[in-house]
Amino acid sequence: DRVIIINKGKIVSEGSPADLIKKAGSQEIIYVKIKGSRDDVLRKLKEMENIKAVKITDKESDEVYGYEIKPKSGVDLREYLSMTVMNNGWSILEFNKKSVSLEEVFRKLTKSINN
Repeated sequence: DRVIIINKGKIVSEGSPADLIKKAGSQEIIYVKIKGSRDDVLRKLKEMENIKAVKITDKESDEVYGYEIKPKSGVDLREYLSMTVMNNGWSILEFNKKSVSLEEVFRKLTKSINN
C-alpha cells in the first residue's frame, strides 16, 4: 500500500504508511496508568534517560494518574519502565502502546510546510 500526502495541490510526501511515520519522525506513544504519588512518578519518569517526553493525561483518583510517554527512537521501555515502577513501590494499572495515526502524520507534515 502507498499513501500520497498532498498539501495545497502539491505532493508533500509519499510511501508506505510505515515509511511516512518514520519520515515524519513519529513514533509509538506509551500510555500507562500508575498508582503512586503524582509528583514522584512524574519526576522519576522525566529523569529516565530513554524517555523523550511525559505528560499527565488523566486522573482517576488522588493516587492514580494516566501518563503518555514518548520514548526516544528505537527504545523499548516496557521492561525498564516496569522495573522503575516496581522499585519505587508503585503499581501499573494499565499499559498500552499506541501507534501514531496517518492523520497525525498528515498534520505534522503539512504543518511544517505551512509554517
